[in-house]
Amino acid sequence: MSDTRSIPANHYRMALNNYLQERGERRTMNWDVYKTGPDHMLTWHASVYIGGCLCGRFSARTRAAAMEGAARQALSAVQSH
Repeated sequence: MSDTRSIPANHYRMALNNYLQERGERRTMNWDVYKTGPDHMLTWHASVYIGGCLCGRFSARTRAAAMEGAARQALSAVQSH
Protein backbone atom coordinates (compact mmCIF):
# COMPACT_ATOMS: atom_id res chain seq x y z
CA MET A 1 0.00 0.00 0.00
CA SER A 2 2.69 2.48 -0.85
CA ASP A 3 0.52 4.42 -3.31
CA THR A 4 -2.69 6.01 -2.02
CA ARG A 5 -3.94 6.48 -5.63
CA SER A 6 -4.71 2.74 -5.82
CA ILE A 7 -7.14 2.85 -2.87
CA PRO A 8 -10.85 3.35 -3.70
CA ALA A 9 -12.11 6.78 -2.60
CA ASN A 10 -14.31 5.37 0.16
CA HIS A 11 -11.69 3.10 1.73
CA TYR A 12 -9.03 5.45 3.11
CA ARG A 13 -10.21 5.09 6.73
CA MET A 14 -9.92 1.32 6.45
CA ALA A 15 -6.51 1.56 4.78
CA LEU A 16 -5.26 3.94 7.49
CA ASN A 17 -6.56 1.65 10.23
CA ASN A 18 -4.90 -1.35 8.61
CA TYR A 19 -1.61 0.50 8.10
CA LEU A 20 -1.46 1.58 11.75
CA GLN A 21 -2.61 -1.79 13.05
CA GLU A 22 0.15 -3.58 11.13
CA ARG A 23 2.64 -1.34 12.92
CA GLY A 24 1.05 -1.63 16.35
CA GLU A 25 0.05 2.04 16.33
CA ARG A 26 -3.74 1.76 16.03
CA ARG A 27 -4.41 3.08 19.53
CA THR A 28 -2.48 6.28 18.82
CA MET A 29 -5.10 7.52 16.32
CA ASN A 30 -7.80 9.99 17.37
CA TRP A 31 -10.47 11.85 15.41
CA ASP A 32 -12.00 15.30 15.84
CA VAL A 33 -15.17 15.56 13.74
CA TYR A 34 -17.66 18.41 13.89
CA LYS A 35 -20.16 20.25 11.70
CA THR A 36 -20.76 23.93 10.99
CA GLY A 37 -23.41 25.90 9.17
CA PRO A 38 -27.18 25.74 9.00
CA ASP A 39 -28.90 22.36 8.83
CA HIS A 40 -29.76 22.78 5.14
CA MET A 41 -26.12 23.50 4.21
CA LEU A 42 -23.86 21.66 6.64
CA THR A 43 -20.12 21.46 6.29
CA TRP A 44 -18.38 18.62 8.10
CA HIS A 45 -14.80 19.02 9.33
CA ALA A 46 -12.59 16.07 10.24
CA SER A 47 -9.09 16.01 11.68
CA VAL A 48 -7.11 12.87 12.39
CA TYR A 49 -4.29 12.82 14.92
CA ILE A 50 -1.69 10.08 15.11
CA GLY A 51 0.52 10.06 18.18
CA GLY A 52 -0.89 13.46 19.10
CA CYS A 53 0.21 15.04 15.79
CA LEU A 54 -2.27 16.36 13.24
CA CYS A 55 -1.79 14.21 10.14
CA GLY A 56 -4.90 14.98 8.11
CA ARG A 57 -7.66 17.58 7.93
CA PHE A 58 -10.53 17.81 5.46
CA SER A 59 -13.93 19.48 5.08
CA ALA A 60 -16.85 18.22 2.98
CA ARG A 61 -20.64 18.20 2.72
CA THR A 62 -20.95 14.80 4.45
CA ARG A 63 -19.35 13.38 7.58
CA ALA A 64 -18.10 10.32 5.73
CA ALA A 65 -16.49 12.36 2.95
CA ALA A 66 -14.73 14.62 5.47
CA MET A 67 -13.35 11.60 7.33
CA GLU A 68 -12.24 9.88 4.12
CA GLY A 69 -10.44 13.03 2.97
CA ALA A 70 -8.66 13.43 6.30
CA ALA A 71 -7.75 9.73 6.32
CA ARG A 72 -6.30 10.03 2.81
CA GLN A 73 -4.07 12.91 3.89
CA ALA A 74 -3.01 11.09 7.05
CA LEU A 75 -2.21 7.88 5.21
CA SER A 76 -0.08 9.79 2.74
CA ALA A 77 1.70 11.58 5.60
CA VAL A 78 2.51 8.44 7.59
CA GLN A 79 3.62 6.51 4.52
CA SER A 80 6.05 9.26 3.55
CA HIS A 81 7.87 9.09 6.90
